[in-house]
Amino acid sequence: MSIKDFSIKTLNAGGLGIVLPLIPYAILGTLLKPLAADYSVIASFLKYSQQIQGVAPILIGFLVGTFVGLNPLRAGVVSFISFISAANLSVANLFTASGEAVSVLQLRGLGDLVNAIFMAGVSSAIILKMNNIFRSLEIICLPIFGVALAYIGRDFSLPVVSYVTTGIADAVEYFTTLNPVLMSLLIGASFAIIIISPVSSVVIALAIKLNAVNSGIANLGCSATMISVLIGSIFVNKPGVSITVGLGIVKMLVGNLLKYPILALPLAISGALCGLSAYLLDIHGTAFAAGFGYSGLIGPLAAYENYMAAQVITSGEAIIRLLIGYIAIPFVICSLVHFIFIKIFKIYTFEIVRFTPLENK
Repeated sequence: MSIKDFSIKTLNAGGLGIVLPLIPYAILGTLLKPLAADYSVIASFLKYSQQIQGVAPILIGFLVGTFVGLNPLRAGVVSFISFISAANLSVANLFTASGEAVSVLQLRGLGDLVNAIFMAGVSSAIILKMNNIFRSLEIICLPIFGVALAYIGRDFSLPVVSYVTTGIADAVEYFTTLNPVLMSLLIGASFAIIIISPVSSVVIALAIKLNAVNSGIANLGCSATMISVLIGSIFVNKPGVSITVGLGIVKMLVGNLLKYPILALPLAISGALCGLSAYLLDIHGTAFAAGFGYSGLIGPLAAYENYMAAQVITSGEAIIRLLIGYIAIPFVICSLVHFIFIKIFKIYTFEIVRFTPLENK
């Protein structure tokens, strides 16, 4: 297996590991939340949907190991390496009612998924190269060796890889200081790429505390990628994949970005133009909603609430603007960009968004 093939399999598996635990809440969270107060079953479902998101690093490790050909034992070791490397597990010192100090494990958010994918790939490669070095003692020795790799991932790799997220956040934060048109174009293009990369668009938006205006721009940038990929997916993928992409779950195509770097071009251009349309339509949002695009209607609902809070336009006018901003403009822009690059310049084909996650052997 070549380095490029190994890297693509690692990213495909990593993207799937991110997507699987996020799908339930991303799709149903906003829609079911109004019912949670009246129905305990729905409240429990939403609670568990949020809680399972924390296992993303574990899934990333296991899926990466499986995709590159490791057996279940070895893939299991890679899963806890990835989990510890993500650093979303911490020890908190609490006090009981009687004043006794106790230490408890806390799972906080998703952790650094870039480092989780990186260490899953590195540890899988090392274990593959080691082959059967431990022989019959593998079930004893490999987990111990895995702890050593987890230590490296948490204490040495994490600080370095974190600079990637920090650097991206700093760049986007600088864009917010530019004139409105240039700012809209750059933020829209940035989030159009971030949403399909291993980096969390939600984390970036929260890290730099995007204001209402910039959040709307970022949200439309993410939405542009969802529409752009959906248009291509309809031609080359099975209906189930296209439906998943259409619901906004585009991180499953993170491996395609490495396999076909040209994919960044139409996404960036579409994201930039859709970001500008968000500014022109006064589509605002929140820092939390910025990185979701239209997934789960989180972005559109945040924009609608901002319209209503401003009391400048009516509810009907707000809905019309949202339909134009989230559906009409992105479909026109993304279709036009694809047409120009595929039919006129012949730079790529829709094969760049073909999803092939099961090719793990």
